[in-house]
This record gives sequence, structure tokens and C-alpha cells, in this order.
Amino acid sequence: MSAKGMNVVVDTVNDNDERFNTCLDLIIDHPVLFVGVTCSKEELEW
Repeated sequence: MSAKGMNVVVDTVNDNDERFNTCLDLIIDHPVLFVGVTCSKEELEW
């Protein structure tokens, strides 16, 4: 969809370098804006 000019929102967890690098390999040719969200473990389990 991005290749056709559409904006795409992807919500994912990149919890290690391998997962992050795999994600980068998939989107390297597209405009990307990363937004990082950090919260406590307790908030995640809520």
C-alpha cells in the first residue's frame, strides 16, 4: 500500500535487535516515521 502512495500505520513491538533489523529490511525503501512508546511493565499488564 505504501508503494502505491497510501499512508500506512504499523503497530508492532521491536523488542530485540533481530526483530528491529528484520522490520528495517522490509521497509527500507519507504518513507518511515518511528514513534517510540515507553511504559512500565505494570502498565503493559493492565
